[in-house]
Amino acid sequence: MSNTHKQVPQLLMRGFQHKIVVKNNNGINTTYAVYCLDLKTKQIKEEKIARLDAELDYYAKPIENHLIGIENKFAKTKEKIAESIKSGKNIEISKYEKDIKNFLKYCFLRSDQFLKKANEPSRISFLLGRELTHNEVIYWGDKDDFFDKEFKEKFITVMYNKSNIGFILPKCCFYDIVKKGENIIVLPISDKIAILLCDKKDLDSHIFEGKVTIKTINDDEIIKKLNVLALKAEKETDNSFVIAKSEKELIYFRDNFSITNKQ
Repeated sequence: MSNTHKQVPQLLMRGFQHKIVVKNNNGINTTYAVYCLDLKTKQIKEEKIARLDAELDYYAKPIENHLIGIENKFAKTKEKIAESIKSGKNIEISKYEKDIKNFLKYCFLRSDQFLKKANEPSRISFLLGRELTHNEVIYWGDKDDFFDKEFKEKFITVMYNKSNIGFILPKCCFYDIVKKGENIIVLPISDKIAILLCDKKDLDSHIFEGKVTIKTINDDEIIKKLNVLALKAEKETDNSFVIAKSEKELIYFRDNFSITNKQ
């Protein structure tokens, strides 16, 4: 028996973690936690990443092992992106495109939003005479090519946040920037790095000798606006929580909770 993260993978939360000291029967130990803003109570808490959004044996073992395999592939991509930023070199992101898009697909399949949608009347659950479990939704969703078609024309770039404001991560994992009728998908992988899926015309200026240049942002206001979109996406989907590496980003939203109504 083990704790399974329902939607937001522990791998993503690690990009926002900090160490904490805990006392237990074995003495004093360190573990990892994130700052978490509960959207229902508007309270900020430190939550251990091993327990946040986790439930005992939520997924069947074969599904859990499948998800772990996807996360492990994405972990290597995440590491390569971090190395590229550290070295200041451009990254040949096409090598990792399949793993990025697959990881993003499963972030959505694992969501409560997708589970509810799959159980709407006139869908498979109606024919079965019962609601689908999340295991079944992921199993059948994996065989659907909808996401492959949806992401096929999307190109990938990387945003490096050098501002004084860190990215926040919604439980729904990613959010959209709607720009002149086009959608850019934003997946924060740490407080300083985000992966963007955008249309080619948005990406052209970031291609150099076949490699994607890192888009660096120094402006606090731009990151703040992106964080507003992250909070808005979470409020409109699961309305559960957002996390951050620093408490200050969440204090701002706790004290300005209605800010997404203005967007």
